[in-house]
Amino acid sequence: MNLTDLQVELRSIENQIARLHLEIEKMKPRPEDEKKADFETITKLAKQNMISNLRISSASETVCKQFVSSLSYLLLTGENDIYERLLYLCRISQGCGLGWSAEEIYKAGLEFEFKDMKELCTDLQEYRYFYLVEAFIIANLSEEASAEVLAVIADIAKLMECDKEEIQVIGQVARSLLLNNAELLKQIPAPSRNRWCGKFIEYVPEEWLEEQRIYCNTICIDRYVSSVDKSFCASKGMKFDDNARVWYEEKHPCVIKKRVPAGSVVKKGDTLLTYYEEVIKSEKVTGSLFSPFMASAISSDATMDVEKKSIIAPCDGIVFYVNDYKKGKILDKVDKYMAVFVVSFFDDYDCFCNWYHKSYTDKKK
Repeated sequence: MNLTDLQVELRSIENQIARLHLEIEKMKPRPEDEKKADFETITKLAKQNMISNLRISSASETVCKQFVSSLSYLLLTGENDIYERLLYLCRISQGCGLGWSAEEIYKAGLEFEFKDMKELCTDLQEYRYFYLVEAFIIANLSEEASAEVLAVIADIAKLMECDKEEIQVIGQVARSLLLNNAELLKQIPAPSRNRWCGKFIEYVPEEWLEEQRIYCNTICIDRYVSSVDKSFCASKGMKFDDNARVWYEEKHPCVIKKRVPAGSVVKKGDTLLTYYEEVIKSEKVTGSLFSPFMASAISSDATMDVEKKSIIAPCDGIVFYVNDYKKGKILDKVDKYMAVFVVSFFDDYDCFCNWYHKSYTDKKK
């Protein structure tokens, strides 16, 4: 062995000794007043950066206590780097209204026993997805989750009767949050059925969901049309609007033959909706009038024809339909339309409708 090799080995030994000293310092009991100061600092930071809007906030105080104390038990299972995890859990405690300090959370974790987990899993069944997401986040806040902590989470998931697909999705949602990268959610395989709509709405960025809402088409379902032929209208039972001084009839420009149920999982290329639409055939007036699908104004000089059309899914996702209403040609009457979208597996229909009526319709103007 030459001098260079000896120097390399010596540096390696020095590094090992330094790491050992660091571990020994971590193992030494810390003075209580020093711990108390750390807890106070963590509590102060948590109050300034609360994590709110989680669904657990709507649970009873008893359930919230179980939620936080059992997660505290989990973070204490891996004793190293507990302060970062404790800060995160304290932020949840403050945000859900429980208001526990870091010290109270720490003590609750010490007092919690795994034998109580079965009862807890029953009480938290409604919130199991959120619990497991938070469990994965807490476990991975340090550089790498310990095998012991992951084994505990796996046991909890089993007690909560989560299947393999659920655990895979929960883990990926947690990963996307830890890495602040919602694009990771696209790596989740298409589910066999609609399982995730609105389930993780607190964890998926609203802006990202909006980007995944792909517009397909809009069709007119109902339209009011007018006529100057008073006698013909009367013979056909059409209505007369005395205020507008006009005869009118409700027409159906597009008649749906078949459509995929709303909220269904679809793949790129799937036929979402098949419908009949009336189209202008010629500008020449003919003697005959309407087929069952005609919807043009009676006074028009055009003849109409009916075409069979389809709307095709542009990508994988969930199909959503939303009704829209626009002012037509008849006073105080609105025409009805239906827009078709394919959205993310994680989208929520109520959030989608609010976005459509407040934002998307404005963009089209």
